[in-house]
Amino acid sequence: MVITKAGKQLNRIWEGPALAVNVGDSTFTLGQGKPETTIIVHNTRIIRQLISQPSLTFGEAYVNGDLEVKGKLIHALEGFYRTEGKFGQQLLLKTLKGIGSLIPKKISVAQAKHNASHHYDVGNDFYKLWLDSTLAYTCAYYLRDDQTLEQAQRQKFDLVARKVRLEPGLRIIDLGCGWGSFLFHAAEQYGVHATGVVAAKEQGAYIQTEAKRRGLTDQVDVIIDDWRSATGTYDRVVSIGIMEHVGEQQHDEFLQLYRRLLKKDGLAFIHTIGRMLSREGNPWISKYIFPGNYIPTLSQISESAARAGFILTDVENLRQHYALTLAHWSQNFLKHRDEVVNMFDEQFARMWWLYLQGSEASFRWGKLQLWQAVLVKNEQSQWPLDREVHVGDPKNLKLAKKNQI
Repeated sequence: MVITKAGKQLNRIWEGPALAVNVGDSTFTLGQGKPETTIIVHNTRIIRQLISQPSLTFGEAYVNGDLEVKGKLIHALEGFYRTEGKFGQQLLLKTLKGIGSLIPKKISVAQAKHNASHHYDVGNDFYKLWLDSTLAYTCAYYLRDDQTLEQAQRQKFDLVARKVRLEPGLRIIDLGCGWGSFLFHAAEQYGVHATGVVAAKEQGAYIQTEAKRRGLTDQVDVIIDDWRSATGTYDRVVSIGIMEHVGEQQHDEFLQLYRRLLKKDGLAFIHTIGRMLSREGNPWISKYIFPGNYIPTLSQISESAARAGFILTDVENLRQHYALTLAHWSQNFLKHRDEVVNMFDEQFARMWWLYLQGSEASFRWGKLQLWQAVLVKNEQSQWPLDREVHVGDPKNLKLAKKNQI
């Protein structure tokens, strides 16, 4: 009776696809129409935790089998984010949960290295299963929604290169360079010397091996260390997907490093997951997927940039592009799910499936954004009057086109 009453209360504000929910002997439906997806709670002892800490408890219960989803997992996730989006976080929390705020902490170099290893040193073979051949593990850029993942990733590399107006002979540094996909693209297609900084040892070793294989040891090098270890002076400083991991307390330090690394007339670039409003992170993601992560708002980026002496001169939101990217990753992951289970186990496969589906849902119906921003050092820095000058018609466009699929 109590479960059914709670289900009816939640159904009054539910905005997602219809779901059937089975808890012990009780069954209720959320939404209108015939449900295509059913949530089965096998262990009723988790109900209290689901109410008080829904994200963490749902994730743990789904992974260990206390909670089962028959049908499409993304239907349940869509419902959560659409309900939260329409009625506001506070009403949904009042109805469903009561999570306390997470107190931001300064992340030490040792902790940052541990966090990177936790996620990225799972093994290159695992990521090769579901990423494309570039091994780019950040938001792609789609000119059409029917393009392949690899096409979109290479278009993202060119988009970044055009925004910072790469030219042959420039020296660039990529903080948090992953498996080096942008380094290789920038060196091969734009003739620059590219240095990467990455904390995960397996990624660093891959870049060193791949640079030799491609004959790029004179153009591409890598520093296997925390981003704070970067030194030198560069024409361009970029980061594609690391600001989410530096921590809220390190935003100023991160942008101050940018300023030290960048030449007076250089250009800086940030590509990061973001939010419109500051709020606590997802506790399940923080515990199991990305320890130490913090999703910044655009105002936080702008204020830290200003304190470091930068001007934010160009901003773009690629939120829809990340939803498409995650949909492609999910499709690839599903094709290779049995291989993932053989590499690890069933719980690991469930954990990563929930992560990919939950991330796609959050970009489609939740609060996640994807910011790209270009920064300059001072008011005298030359910047085109026409935005299309640097994002649509670069000097090296013909060179870049050689690599299009």
